[in-house]
Amino acid sequence: MMLLMIGRSKSSSTRRRRILAFRSSALVMAGLLAAILGTVAAGLSASSAMVVFDFIVRARPRISDATRVNLGRAIMVGILILCAILAPGIKSFQGVFGYLVRIWSLLAPPVFVCVVYGIFSKRATSRGAVATLSVGCTLGAVAFWYLGRPDLLESMPVYLRSPLNLGFLITVACGTVMWFGRAKDPVPSAQEVARRETRHDGEVMSPGERLIYRTGLTLLIVVLIGVTFVFSPWGLALFQ
Repeated sequence: MMLLMIGRSKSSSTRRRRILAFRSSALVMAGLLAAILGTVAAGLSASSAMVVFDFIVRARPRISDATRVNLGRAIMVGILILCAILAPGIKSFQGVFGYLVRIWSLLAPPVFVCVVYGIFSKRATSRGAVATLSVGCTLGAVAFWYLGRPDLLESMPVYLRSPLNLGFLITVACGTVMWFGRAKDPVPSAQEVARRETRHDGEVMSPGERLIYRTGLTLLIVVLIGVTFVFSPWGLALFQ
């Protein structure tokens, strides 16, 4: 009888430990999912707002608020679908952290240089920013391809085998490009620029300027699609 009671006690204790472990794991997973959902929601909102206000509204300033909201929602859905399609390619890296380190260390330097130079210098120009982004994205794509070639890594110095070190070199290169692309004189303030660009008829851009803007926007979209394909699993398989 005593042995039976001891056996039941051990079995009950084992069940309690399993239940507690399951509940703890569930709480951890719930917190992790909440953090992921918050990050995804913030990223989608920021991306859609950037596309709508920096590109679409600038080209068509008279669209209604309802149209802007619908466009933002459609862009969010499109970005989410694109990310879901590209997500399986992460398995070719050493975990999610390794993927994020490689991607952001190679693609963030040009954006970082443009933001910092635009905040702390009055001589930053759009031409210098475009050149910096172009050079930085190109170097990042080359470095991304280079890091995916073990045969090339073995023949290079140890310093150049880390994406963080390559990211630092790309940052230096982008800073150099931005420095040479700066204006000789301080750039006018935003109020002065807006006053110069505003026409008497209320138009922000002339027809010629709008044509140039749309052409540049189309080329930018083509470049973004190309970069997305290069970093996708199909692009990686093509270049390997």
